[in-house]
Amino acid sequence: MTISKLQVIYSHFQSLPTSVHKVQYLQDNKTDLEKYNIDVNKLIKYYETHGDKAYKPSTNKSDFF
Repeated sequence: MTISKLQVIYSHFQSLPTSVHKVQYLQDNKTDLEKYNIDVNKLIKYYETHGDKAYKPSTNKSDFF
C-alpha cells in the first residue's frame, strides 16, 4: 500500500500542537487540499472559532429538516 499525499498532509496536520499552527498549515496547503474537494476556508473558520475542540455533529433533529 502506498501512502497518498492526503494521508501525509493529514498526519502532519494531526501532529501540530495548537489550532494556530493548524490554521497556518491549512493555509499553506490550501491548493493541495482543494484538489481533494476539501473546503479549506470552512476548516480554517472552524479552527479559528472553536480551537482544537473536536467537532460534534448536531443532535438537534430540527437541524436536519
